[in-house]
Amino acid sequence: MHDRPQWITLLGFVVAVAVVTAMPARGQSLPRVGVQDGQFIEGGTGDPVEFRGFNYIRLFDDWPWHATFAPGLYDGSRADAALAEMGQHGFTVARVFIDHQLGEGVVLNYGDEFLSPQYMDNFVDFVQRAQSHGVYVIPSLLYIPPAMRYSAIIGPPPSGIAGINRHYLSQGHINAKAQYVADFVQEVVDRDPAVLSSVFAWELVNEVYFQEDAAPFNQTTGTISNTASGVTYDLSDPASKQQMADDNIKIWANAGAAAIKAVDPDALVSVNVFTYEAVGRTGPGFIGGSSINDARVPARPLALLDTNLDYLDVHTYPSSDTRLADDLVSIEWDQVKPAAAAIGMPIVSGEYGAHISTYMPTLDVAATKMRQHLEALDDQGFAGQMFWTYDTDEQPQLWNGRSGHGEVFGAYVAANREHDLSTAPAIHDDFGASAAGRSWGASLDDQRAEYGGVDWAMGSAVILAGAGDADGVIQRNGPGGQAAVVPYSPSSEEIVRLAANVHSPAGSADWTGLGFSDRLAGDDVFWNNGSLWFLLRGNGNYEAWVDGVGTPILPNTASAPGFVEGGLNQLELIYDVDAASVWLMINGVVVLDACDVSGMSIPILAAGFHFYADGAAAADFELNLLPYWTTMVGDFNADRVVNLLDINPFVLAIVDPAAYAQTYPGVNLTLIDPSGDGVVNLLDINPFVTAITGSAAINVPEPTTVTTGLLLLFLLSGRPR
Repeated sequence: MHDRPQWITLLGFVVAVAVVTAMPARGQSLPRVGVQDGQFIEGGTGDPVEFRGFNYIRLFDDWPWHATFAPGLYDGSRADAALAEMGQHGFTVARVFIDHQLGEGVVLNYGDEFLSPQYMDNFVDFVQRAQSHGVYVIPSLLYIPPAMRYSAIIGPPPSGIAGINRHYLSQGHINAKAQYVADFVQEVVDRDPAVLSSVFAWELVNEVYFQEDAAPFNQTTGTISNTASGVTYDLSDPASKQQMADDNIKIWANAGAAAIKAVDPDALVSVNVFTYEAVGRTGPGFIGGSSINDARVPARPLALLDTNLDYLDVHTYPSSDTRLADDLVSIEWDQVKPAAAAIGMPIVSGEYGAHISTYMPTLDVAATKMRQHLEALDDQGFAGQMFWTYDTDEQPQLWNGRSGHGEVFGAYVAANREHDLSTAPAIHDDFGASAAGRSWGASLDDQRAEYGGVDWAMGSAVILAGAGDADGVIQRNGPGGQAAVVPYSPSSEEIVRLAANVHSPAGSADWTGLGFSDRLAGDDVFWNNGSLWFLLRGNGNYEAWVDGVGTPILPNTASAPGFVEGGLNQLELIYDVDAASVWLMINGVVVLDACDVSGMSIPILAAGFHFYADGAAAADFELNLLPYWTTMVGDFNADRVVNLLDINPFVLAIVDPAAYAQTYPGVNLTLIDPSGDGVVNLLDINPFVTAITGSAAINVPEPTTVTTGLLLLFLLSGRPR
């Protein structure tokens, strides 16, 4: 059993200063999610909605069944902390299971006319908490509850249909399931109709499958005519059995979707399957025989595409480097993918996970494999993914997101950020000559950037000047000032980073500049028309401007930090669009901190260089977004608020700086270091407490006494056992 790491242990003394976490404010409902052209969108604006998150699962201690919302066991505070962390890191969806059992499940007593009041209250509370953190919820409604209301609809047991097959072949069971899902949605409406839009989708069941060792699929002679479709099927013919499964699963799915949308017309409805490969099969079909050790046969994805469902969910659990490819072959991916694209239906992987095995024996390996799996799913065109699970220590056979020190969680955060940047206006160019149409000595003008899909402009006198290496530099090759820029215009809520290595002749006052301009053609790209830019001279002096050279924001300053005379020096410009603030760095050292540029009048339409020196050069150009940029002292989770939610990442920054850097890429620890000495370590505990509480509140004497003991206690309590 792996105990959930108690990151709070190190800073347990924070509780002693009477910092109390209140119930979260019940935020506004989230925008309703819709589907368009195979993607998820906000219904009102058409803006894209990411599908990335976690399965949040609580199980009973004495048996492995779902206890997330069980009366008397539901832990709203624990759920809230998990949802807060998901939301802070840009995750958008939490999937939960609705238990159908009597008593501790969704029905209290067999004869009750309504669903369990406490259970439903707990579920609605969870959705309210989730929406306060910007997280949608997907409830997976398991089987038909064993209650009189639904038993009456089912009626007598259907002849010749047994086991799980009754749920999908029997019209009585299909009707009962439709009534149950409608009842569940109505109970939510009765409690708080405003949360409906914060339900991403209603899931009809988890992992729909047929049972090959139960009637009628275990029969090899005769026919059957009493399924919901009313068609007569030949039980001696495997193809006829598959047709029976396909026909009836469509009826089941459409009935459930119609029942939900009768109560919630704008709802999304979905269902999910595991792959045939997952149960030892190469594809669809009811073949029987001893060669199959698992009698479960998943519903056929091609059949589910031909329904009124809004998207399809395929579960993937890699056990080898080729497993995903085998999974996709088994579900007829070569047909499923184009068929889904043709009707605009997204396909997601609502469960992917990491079994503790020889393939993933350690957390470090699991984190790497999970990130590779995410990238592979993206490459295959999946519209989103959810990890199994956030913190379910009740399943010791799997690594969860918070196992150990959160290695898998950190890998997911990093992959999520990488995905965000891949869809953002990120531009990179190392000025290699290996790209199509490039050669050393050629003009950069009209050349396509190596990443970002944009072309360089105004670079007719700027050439690729490498020396046969894969990566190189660009260099001025003509008289006067020369520029090279790419088109770029920032949007609200963006924090954009512009960076490059630049060089000017040693000892000279000539310069190389980096920044934004309104010019993609013409002259004076920066000197007279720079929106926001700064320059570095060959003698180590530097300065920065807004609106050409009309408004200096950094006067001519000598001795650039870490200056390499005659060599390349890194310039970085970070611009917070909404805050109208800029940070400038040279060789990683901040030389201008949060400067107000709200008076900037020249619009930003381009980004790049201006060279004013013979032999001036630049390399390694990057323009990207920084969703985790922060300069607030103590803001270790980069949400621009300093509070108790910064404790876990603060601990991570001390005990595992590499994991912190992976989890919060873009955060400059020097800027947020509580003690101000430029290093995050045990000496930061007192000032960190002050940053959270507003007063020191506790006198921590020496780090070798109290804090060292606390750190050791943390390390002991946080490691898996």
